[in-house]
Amino acid sequence: MIQLSKMQGLPIVLIGVAWFLGLMLTSGRAGADTAAAAILASTCHSCHMSNAAANENAIPSLQDKSAAFLETQLLKYKQGARAGTVMNRIARGFTQQEIKLLSRYLTGRR
Repeated sequence: MIQLSKMQGLPIVLIGVAWFLGLMLTSGRAGADTAAAAILASTCHSCHMSNAAANENAIPSLQDKSAAFLETQLLKYKQGARAGTVMNRIARGFTQQEIKLLSRYLTGRR
């Protein structure tokens, strides 16, 4: 039996998230932005909001960061102004509006 790596299923998950996000952003329902941000944030939590984030040098914690700081850093990753191993690739997948929503959501400014 061939074992699939964990990364092989990732494109399917991302397509599902993108579809749901598109549905939520175009639905016009109250709270759609919060729901969309929650979906986006689910990818952040496993690395940045866990015990893995205890080592600030490798994976910085997002706790106690301002929305403006997070937005600025994500935009730097997106634009290639900040180097990264994974974050630059992740940030390029977000629109500026999604980065704003995500930054506010992660800091509790919903």
